[in-house]
Amino acid sequence: MRPFQVLLLITFAFFACHHTLATATEIIPSKSSALTSPDSTVLDLRPHAGRFLRIANAAEAGNDAEDDPELDSTDTEERGILSSIQSKISSMKEKFSMSRKWRKWANTGQSDDAVKKELGLEGLSGTALTTHKNYKYYQKFAYKAEGLKLNGWVYDDISTYDVWKMLGLEKMIEKGVNFKNTPEYRTYQRYVRKYDDSNAIAPERHTLKFTGSDQEKMAKTDVWIAENRPKWFVKKMLGLKGMQKKQRVNDPDYKYYERYLQATGQH
Repeated sequence: MRPFQVLLLITFAFFACHHTLATATEIIPSKSSALTSPDSTVLDLRPHAGRFLRIANAAEAGNDAEDDPELDSTDTEERGILSSIQSKISSMKEKFSMSRKWRKWANTGQSDDAVKKELGLEGLSGTALTTHKNYKYYQKFAYKAEGLKLNGWVYDDISTYDVWKMLGLEKMIEKGVNFKNTPEYRTYQRYVRKYDDSNAIAPERHTLKFTGSDQEKMAKTDVWIAENRPKWFVKKMLGLKGMQKKQRVNDPDYKYYERYLQATGQH
């Protein structure tokens, strides 16, 4: 056992013994009370004192842990704890380092191929890609990079329908593809949430009423439903706010509002 570990162990033993003796002083009854209360519990410190004595003797004599099975067991346990702490510290350092890297790659606009190369993912696909230890960092980079791109589109006030088309969702519908299970559709939904948040104060500026295909408007309505957007917000986004009921019901975009009401139980 190293001198530092011996010193640490002796220090721990000293404080543990001191604490135990102090506790014992409080809980051991007086001789007279022990005589009158046969069931009283008396703390026996002899086993602990013996162990502390063995530890001190071993340290003083410079004995190795293997000379005492009990000390050997304790030393093994200590090494296990130290190893576990070192492993956790190493893992935390790696996560912190990788977090700085993938954030920097996203913020500086690095390409997917460049990032994959840095992470050792170049040329991998399928299970070989997704099971690689660095794949999780690529996912974090990709999500961050996508978010920054969508923020730029929101800033440029690009309509949700334009994004819908840019992502190829209109063509998917034309080909009969189930677009709702695609990553492009998830990106569209994410953009709608960002766009809505940006227009939350003045949603009447939104251009949905005059643009967008039926499928895109339905998809957007589903996002409002999933996000529990309030009625006033949906009305304004559809350009229905301020209309008389008869006028609102006859509006071509009223069916999306009705879809929202039915789904949220407000019909």
